Amino acid sequence: MTLTQPQTSTLPKLWISDTIAGRQLAPFFNGLYSPVTPPSGTPTGHHILSLDPDTPEIIWKTIGYNLLNAGCSVSVYQVGHFTNQPLEWYLADIPLDDLVIQLMEAEISWEEWVEGLNDEPLTLKQALELAKLAILKILDDEKLNIELDSLRRRAQVSEYSWEKKYLEPLRAKLEKTLALSSPERALNTPAERMKLNISAWLRETDPFKQEAEKARIQSTFRLKDKVFERLCRVLQEAEKRSARQSTLLSLKEGFNLESHALKWLVPGFFPATSSVLLSGLPGCGKTLLAIDLAHAIATGGKFMGEQCPQGKVILIGSDQPLNMTMSYLADRGFDEDNEDLRVVGQSGDLPAWGIQDLPLLETWLEEMKPSLVIIDSIRTAICYPLGLEEKSEQVGHWLKEVERLVTRYGASLLWIHHDNKDKELKGVSKASGSTAIPGNVSVHWRVETVSADPADCSRKFSMPKTRGFEGSTLNIRFQPDSGEWENLGVVGESIAAASQRQCMQEQILSFLESRRGIGFEGNEFKAMFGESCYSILSRMVARGLITKRRSTANKKGKVYLLPELLEELSHTSPDEPPPLHSPTYLFV
Repeated sequence: MTLTQPQTSTLPKLWISDTIAGRQLAPFFNGLYSPVTPPSGTPTGHHILSLDPDTPEIIWKTIGYNLLNAGCSVSVYQVGHFTNQPLEWYLADIPLDDLVIQLMEAEISWEEWVEGLNDEPLTLKQALELAKLAILKILDDEKLNIELDSLRRRAQVSEYSWEKKYLEPLRAKLEKTLALSSPERALNTPAERMKLNISAWLRETDPFKQEAEKARIQSTFRLKDKVFERLCRVLQEAEKRSARQSTLLSLKEGFNLESHALKWLVPGFFPATSSVLLSGLPGCGKTLLAIDLAHAIATGGKFMGEQCPQGKVILIGSDQPLNMTMSYLADRGFDEDNEDLRVVGQSGDLPAWGIQDLPLLETWLEEMKPSLVIIDSIRTAICYPLGLEEKSEQVGHWLKEVERLVTRYGASLLWIHHDNKDKELKGVSKASGSTAIPGNVSVHWRVETVSADPADCSRKFSMPKTRGFEGSTLNIRFQPDSGEWENLGVVGESIAAASQRQCMQEQILSFLESRRGIGFEGNEFKAMFGESCYSILSRMVARGLITKRRSTANKKGKVYLLPELLEELSHTSPDEPPPLHSPTYLFV
């Protein structure tokens, strides 16, 4: 039988111990290579290793791993497997065409050859040399574990001794060497691979892939459930810390940072570029309160009596039918010509947004550049799509992932959530599910009814958690005719006193606005507004509306001022009048 010789470029490359003795095979291959002097440059294509019984296994595996990592395909000739002779030995006794046919029939895959070594005994020294090679070269964790276990069995070492006595010291030594000699290669160490695997798992939104990947990671790295969960928390905390860096401050620097005011979306209630959790029992008016906030931002109006900077809003309603959301928007005064509110909801063929659509949310953020994103609710946007219970700490992780995305585009985020019905719980513990839910937001708002009468529109609004300012507990009331929520003042404070305090606060802000950057001492405010201004100034500082600093004229005195930071609240130039906006909505 005569073989038809194909184009040289389509032929495989042959690795043979003696390239001189085997030169008769050159016409059938796209090059002959020796394991002793491998070629320079980046290998490509298909490679066949002609095993020489005199060449150690570690040499053939080194060649094979390098080829596989370079993207080549690899197979093996085992012509002399049973006679213990190299390939070139057969060239003298077998016609060339017949030998090539035998070679084709004897060709097996790299994986078959590696698996066939399971019954080949090894000394402990040989096994450890091969283990070192495998740790350095095998990038797939599952394949690495299979290879290491095979080497253990071939060396007849117990699992405990193999792992504790030999592999752990070997890994530690290799990891240290790699980190010192080549930091980029240190990513191939088991610890880094484990970290990258868990980090990728934390961002997987398909619950089926998530479960399969979790099982694979735990099996690969031999992690128990509690250890896996602990490592997840460590990675999440590390990501939080990476966004902040501690620094040493002198006393002068510390005093200059004293009582800095915040940048606000809603003064005293909602810091800009932060996340807020709005929770309450069903029927308490959470969605109506969120829509009132959306109206204040989209029209540059007031929320809870506080003037808001005008901006754009994305309202994601996954918790109720879209037609109900639209009815609420119409009742609040929105009409169809407003370009500053976009609505996402479920209706017919229109699906609701869920956490698996995070890239889609980023597209909306990039296109619209909103000031506020409202997601109603955590349960339907995160828990249901991921198959998570509310008590799972992973819910908090996904809250933080969405917050990072939203705030990266300069927007603020409002989550709507349900409260626990347990009357014994207080503060942030009232929010249903894991404490990681309120723990992963900057501010927690709560709304609760004050009577059993369903017709009573009065509610209590509280802030059990704030960050950087003092919260308030307020009496509020819903106005069915306008869809607006009215701030009736601090709980325990009369309506008249609340009105007087609000009026004085607005006068103080107006006065400071006209003298931006200039500080005034308390006695100067007293001369203008009376003795009661001291308590209002203190409350305004606590709520982050104004700042308090040391007086340059009187080292023991304090001055109050409106910092330049608040100027950044507006999306328009200070020299241009704000654009006119009519209340409307558009669908997304």
